[in-house]
Amino acid sequence: MRKPNIVWLTTDHQAFANHYHYQPQFEGKLAAYERLASEGRTYEEAYSVCPLCTPARASMVSGVYPHRHGMILNPPEDKPYAYRMDFDSPFELFGEAMKQSGYRVAQFGKWYGGAKTAEELGFEGWTLPYYGRPLETEAYAAYLKRNGLPNPEVEVLWHATEPEIVGKKYDLTQHYQYAFGPFSAARRMTTPIEGHESYFTADMACQWLEEYERSGSSQPFVLKVDVWGPHHPYDTAAPFAGSVDPAALLKPPSFSDTYKNKPQNYRSTKEHWKCLDGMSWEMSRVLAICYEHAMVVDSGLEKILNQLDTAGFLENTVVILTADHGDQLASHGGLFNKDTLMVEEVMKVPLVIRWPERVKAGEKDYVPVTNMDLVETVLELGGAEGLLATDGVSVLGEKRREHLMCETYGCYRYEFVQRMLRWKQYKYIAHCGDLDELYDLEKDPFEMENRIEDEGYCAVLGEMKMRLKNEMLRYGDTEGEAKEILRTL
Repeated sequence: MRKPNIVWLTTDHQAFANHYHYQPQFEGKLAAYERLASEGRTYEEAYSVCPLCTPARASMVSGVYPHRHGMILNPPEDKPYAYRMDFDSPFELFGEAMKQSGYRVAQFGKWYGGAKTAEELGFEGWTLPYYGRPLETEAYAAYLKRNGLPNPEVEVLWHATEPEIVGKKYDLTQHYQYAFGPFSAARRMTTPIEGHESYFTADMACQWLEEYERSGSSQPFVLKVDVWGPHHPYDTAAPFAGSVDPAALLKPPSFSDTYKNKPQNYRSTKEHWKCLDGMSWEMSRVLAICYEHAMVVDSGLEKILNQLDTAGFLENTVVILTADHGDQLASHGGLFNKDTLMVEEVMKVPLVIRWPERVKAGEKDYVPVTNMDLVETVLELGGAEGLLATDGVSVLGEKRREHLMCETYGCYRYEFVQRMLRWKQYKYIAHCGDLDELYDLEKDPFEMENRIEDEGYCAVLGEMKMRLKNEMLRYGDTEGEAKEILRTL
């Protein structure tokens, strides 16, 4: 039997948990996601192995926990690297194992794997060092010219720290400081949506598929496509601009979180975003554009599904759609970004897999999984099991987890080491030097009541501490601040 092709799509920093299925104006508005969900399996308990770009993405190409691959934080901007930042030997990536199993392996878009690009590490495709600056590249300029598109221009609709620029317009190829990075803004594209980076990235993937089709090759392929959106700054564009009415958005319960019986890092995170104080539920206008940005990105990814259809590849192609991590926008007291918390809005990610041969249309799966598990899943699909030692469990295999461990080290200079365990309907977060957290997500999906000191949950807490300790020991998570967490367990 012919091995299946694999197309793996990854969005960046996507608001999803307690957003997509909570807001009637948002649910059902991601066409690519909904198509894959209707034709495949949705994983309702999918989590980021670590809610930060570099560690999550490193785990999504290696299949091992961040504490093992060592890329635990994004590159700091103001100090020498104090931790590993590059995919260097003996770092093993899934691409080499898949090539050994007879596959062509290509990667397009965001990489965030240090100074070396994916191409330098044996992948076909197009990536950039570190976070990447796609709108400054010759490839992007050529894309605009080939498609008769103007330089991308945005009008700033909101800015957290520079209100004086609201109403101003920027050519993003000329004012790159307003294109990507820590730009706390909401904007509207005044130029065609096709100039958005997700369309550019999708176009490169589609060209690769066209070339593959013309070659007449029967060699199976893995095509991994990572876009830079819907990471902030949030960009809306026609035809999605104005499609979400801020006045009709529901205020999530956690927007009013007072942090009673919560760890200090909630307050530290709020202090970090004190520039948002006083916005009240005016934040809904930012949230609306965040949702529209997700629609923009999804429509770009839909081009890849259409190309697979046109080429007749879908019958023998497994399609995976997920994200690296979530977005805490408008949750827990009106926060922004992701920072140091392991709240559901940051930890949970969309995950759907379409594979008619083994997955029934419209299925839902409720076993906890992580995006790290997708490496073992891809290896299994390609008959490459055993060629790469991973910490993951295939989400398509018969072996499934009873519980799930995730980890975080904070964000940039805000370093808060934590470990999370999901078991049944419960979620436990062990902190290094801060108050622990315990939630009953069945009763409290927005995590308003920390049950860590609730006598009624003593037995649950004891069980979860034991399970977390066993997982940390099993995967060698015993160094640095992890020792302190183990001591308290």
